[in-house]
Amino acid sequence: MTTQPPRQYAGATAEQRRSRRRAALLDATLDVVAAKGVQALGVKAICTAAGLNDRYFYEQFRDCDEALMALNDHLIQEGTAAIAQVIATTEPDARVQLRATVAAAFDFVTVDPRNGRFLIESQSTEQLRAKRQELVTSLAAMMVAGRELLGASAPSEEDSRMIALTITSGGLDMTAMWLRGDLDVDRDHLIDFMVAFILASTRMPALQI
Repeated sequence: MTTQPPRQYAGATAEQRRSRRRAALLDATLDVVAAKGVQALGVKAICTAAGLNDRYFYEQFRDCDEALMALNDHLIQEGTAAIAQVIATTEPDARVQLRATVAAAFDFVTVDPRNGRFLIESQSTEQLRAKRQELVTSLAAMMVAGRELLGASAPSEEDSRMIALTITSGGLDMTAMWLRGDLDVDRDHLIDFMVAFILASTRMPALQI
């Protein structure tokens, strides 16, 4: 018995077309959030932005909350992949690698301004706040994984984790403030400050209990 190849339409299989429609819907969701905020999300608004019939929306998502969570996961995956790529390709020097990593994170939320707007909106709902906490935990774990670059001067693993959680959570909040225009400093100044602050935190003396 021979296996029939997937049927194609306009040079694409049904699965490829579904994948393209999903990507278009996620991009449209980001467009709507960037333009009007999370509260403006609606199936009609998303489909209009995507140029698709609403039946294609329901082919992918149950409702707008599910589309929003899928977009959030997609952006986190893209952002953490960009940071991981920088870590893997930058010389293993703590200061050099740290600055490259912080700069990559800023690039992610500024090269496409929609990503920055999504960061600003990332605490708009209970589900988004939960996802943000997952992101903080994930980024903190990436920071702790690089503590060996500090050698013998590195804080303990427990202190490193608390430092990383503090820096990651505070860094996201400060970046959101900067994106909103509530922090009047230029990009390089803010990056240099964050790098200096992180390095200073690694020299925190051991706690005496």
